[in-house]
Amino acid sequence: DGTRPMLVCLVNSGHSCLAAHDLGFMPSRQGPHPYNSSVDSLVAPEIFVVRNPAQVYPAYIVHLRES
Repeated sequence: DGTRPMLVCLVNSGHSCLAAHDLGFMPSRQGPHPYNSSVDSLVAPEIFVVRNPAQVYPAYIVHLRES
């Protein structure tokens, strides 16, 4: 029918920390709750990296028309 499906998901980012590219892992957080994601900027994040696939929830299937 000339359309392509795209899955749109909701992501639970939880407690975020600044990504450290040289570490390769998320640092530990002091207190009872660990970090759940890392971001490119704490002030205005644009990229979120989640630690667990269960943090991603499929929400919609959007059908895009090919032009």
